[in-house]
Amino acid sequence: MKIASEVHKSRIETLENRVLEMEKDKKVTETKLNDCLEALSKLDDRLYAANLDSSKAVGAINALLQSGKLHSLTENKEGNVG
Repeated sequence: MKIASEVHKSRIETLENRVLEMEKDKKVTETKLNDCLEALSKLDDRLYAANLDSSKAVGAINALLQSGKLHSLTENKEGNVG
């Protein structure tokens, strides 16, 4: 009976240690996940800014095209090349 009790205690200790290891792994995983989410948020912000910048550039080009200034600029460059 004493041997069975010792085996039982040993198994309980082993399970407790495994639970502690799993809790540590969970904390590490959560930390890594939070770091990844933060990095993803920064990338999302950069993508938004890049999209905004490109939209502004497209708007400026369209405004130049509509005003005819861009066409005259390209003609001037072509005239200077020859």
